Amino acid sequence: MFKEGRRGFSSLGLVLAAILMSSCGARTATESPVQEEVSVKEKESDKTLAFLTERRDEIKKQLLHVAESPEFSSLLKTRLEASLERSEDRKKDRSLPMDLRYDDVMLDFYSELQFKPVLLDGSELNEGAKILFEELQGLARHLLDESSYPLDRLLESVANLEGSNPQNIGKLALSDEELKEAAKIVQKHGIALNDEVKAEQVVALILGEDGIESLKKRVQAREQSLAANAKQAVDMELLLMDAWLKFARDLSISNMNALTDEEQEFMGSKPTDAKRREILYKRLHAHIAQLGQALNEGADATEQIVRSIYPPHTQYLKLLKAYEQYQNIVDAGGWKSIKRANIRFGRNSLAAQALKQRLAAEGYYHGEIDDNADDELRNAVLLYKRTHQMEENDELPVAFWNSLNISAKDRLAQIGENIKRWRATYLLASQYYIYINIPDFHAELWREGERQMRFPIVVGNAKRECSPVTKRMVYVNATPLQRARMLYIEYNPYWNVPRRIEQEEYIPKMHANPDWLQKNGFEYYSENNYTILRQLPGDSNALGRVKFIFPNAESTFMHDSPLKGLFRYPTRAFSHGCMRVWEPMKLARTILENDGQWYDAIEQEIEDLKPRRIVLKNRFDVFSDYYTVTVDEADYVNFLADPYRYVRDAIDPPRKIKDCTPVEKTRLARPNPDGSLPPPEGETDDVGTEMIPID
Repeated sequence: MFKEGRRGFSSLGLVLAAILMSSCGARTATESPVQEEVSVKEKESDKTLAFLTERRDEIKKQLLHVAESPEFSSLLKTRLEASLERSEDRKKDRSLPMDLRYDDVMLDFYSELQFKPVLLDGSELNEGAKILFEELQGLARHLLDESSYPLDRLLESVANLEGSNPQNIGKLALSDEELKEAAKIVQKHGIALNDEVKAEQVVALILGEDGIESLKKRVQAREQSLAANAKQAVDMELLLMDAWLKFARDLSISNMNALTDEEQEFMGSKPTDAKRREILYKRLHAHIAQLGQALNEGADATEQIVRSIYPPHTQYLKLLKAYEQYQNIVDAGGWKSIKRANIRFGRNSLAAQALKQRLAAEGYYHGEIDDNADDELRNAVLLYKRTHQMEENDELPVAFWNSLNISAKDRLAQIGENIKRWRATYLLASQYYIYINIPDFHAELWREGERQMRFPIVVGNAKRECSPVTKRMVYVNATPLQRARMLYIEYNPYWNVPRRIEQEEYIPKMHANPDWLQKNGFEYYSENNYTILRQLPGDSNALGRVKFIFPNAESTFMHDSPLKGLFRYPTRAFSHGCMRVWEPMKLARTILENDGQWYDAIEQEIEDLKPRRIVLKNRFDVFSDYYTVTVDEADYVNFLADPYRYVRDAIDPPRKIKDCTPVEKTRLARPNPDGSLPPPEGETDDVGTEMIPID
C-alpha cells in the first residue's frame, strides 16, 4: 500500500511539475520528458507488435512443435522397426501378413526428423496431407488397382481420429489480444528485433513463467490429447505415407524406361534387377524427402509435388478426362452399330439420319437429327475422319464405316490402355527435346515449354518375320521406342546400307546386273579392314540432303527422303525403321538456330554435294513412344493406327502364341569389281547408320 502510494504520488508530482513548467514557458507540452518517454515506448511496442504479426505463422508452427506428444515419436519409431522386422521375416515366409510396404524408406526419412509427424496437425490431417488423401481416393481414374492399396485401413484410421482433437486444439495461432500481450513480454525481456530472432525464442518467452496463461493451457490440452490418441495418429501417419509412396511408385517412380543420364550410366549396357531396385529406392528416398519439405511449406508446394509424379506431358491429364467422357457414354448405353450406306452430301437420305445419330453420340455432330445430308453433317464427317487418320474428303470408304462400328466399350478400353502406357513412357521432364509418337506419324520439337515445330514423319513398316533367336514372329522394321541424345546434323550424307537390307534387297540386283552399282549411285567403301555398301550423296540418296543423328542401340535416326509422295498418306509406316522427315531442311535450320550455329551461307554451301557435319553444342533429347489415342488442341479425342499391334494385343492378348520356323535365307556374296564373289567380311543387322563417337 505504502509503495503503491509512493508511486502514485511521484507520478502526480511529475505531472504537476510539468504543468508548472509549461505555464512558466520553460517547455511546451510536446517537449515533456514523460510524454517523450511514453511516445518512445509506444513506438517500440508498435514495432514489436508488427514484428510478431509478420511471424505469426512461424510462431504457430513452433507452438505446434512444442505441443507434440513424445508418445507419438516413440510409437512411430517402434512401429517402423517392428514392420521392418516383419518384412525380413516375410522374405522367408510369404504367408506372413504385410504391415507396411515401404517401412525401410520411411524409417530412414522419419529418423532424420526425430520421428516427428509430417502429415498431421494434431490428430488430424494437415492441409498438405489432405491433398495426398484426396488424390489417393481418386485411384480409379488412374486405372490403378485399388485392392492393392490399404485404403480401407486408412479410411478407418481417419474415421477413428475424426473429431478427437479438443475444440481449441488447432487454435494455437495467437489471437490479436495475445499478440499484444506477447509484444509486451518480448519488449520486457529486451529481445532485439532482427532477422536473427527465431520463433523458438519468442515461444520460449510466451510459454515461460511470466508467459500467456491462456496459451499455456491450450498447449497443455493439445499435448494431453495427442498422447491419448498417439497410437491411432501413428497408424494414420504411416498408412497414408505408405499408400502415397505406392501411388507415386505406380504412377511414375517405378518406370525404368525414363532413366536420367546418371541412372543410365549406373545401369550400363547390362541392366539387372538389382540395379533397377537400387534406382527405384533412390527415387523413393528422393521423393519422400521432397514431399516432406513441401508438406512443411504448405498446400501449394505439396500440390506441385503431386503433379511432379504425373507423366511429364499434357496428354496424360487429357486422356484421364477423355476416359471419364467415354465412360459416361458407355454408362449411357454407348452407340448402336450402323450399316454402310451410299450418302451424297446435299441430298436427303434415311442413311444420313442414322449417321447423324451415330456422330452425335460421340460428340461430332450437334445439329438437328434429320435425313438431310447437309453441310453440318459433312463437317462432322470430315472432323471424324481427321481425328481417325482418314483422308479428309467426301468419300465414305469401308474403313470409315468399320471405324464407326467400333463400340464405345472398345474405345474406352483403348483410352485406358494408353493411360497405362504413359506410366512406362520414355519421356523425361526436359526443357528441349524432340517427341515422336509413332502411331501419330508426327514428331514435335519442344523448347522451354513451347512447341516450336510439329512435322509429319514416315516410320518403320509392319513387316513381320520369324525371329531365329526367339522363334516368334516379330516386326523386323518397327521403329524402336527409346530415348537418345541428338548429337549432330549432317548435310549431303552418305547412306551406309544396313547389312540386312544390302543382302536381301541390293545384292540380288547386283548379281542380276553388273552395272547396278554405278547406275544407282552406290559404291563399296573399305576402312579399317571393314567394307560397307554406301550410297553417294545427291538428290536420289535414300537419306535425302540431311540426316539427324542421335546414337542409340537400334542405330535409328531421322533423315530427309526423295520419296516425298509417301507423305500424302495419313498413315505412314513405310520405312525400314528410321524416320523420314517432312521439310527436313526447315528442321535442321531451326535446330542450328537454337544452337547458335546457323549462318545464311550454309544453304549455298550444301549445294556442293560434299558431306558437311555440324556437331551440336547443346545436345538435346529425342523421345520415341507409342500412343494410339491422343487428345488434340481442340480437345477432340483422336484414335490412331496401331501398326505394331502393341495396344490391341495388350487389351486382348493372343490366346496361343505358337513358335514359328525361321525361313532359311540364301545369303549371296558381295560381288567384287573383278566379278569374283568373296564371302562378306562382316555382318550387322543395324537399321540405320554407322555410330561415330564424338566427344
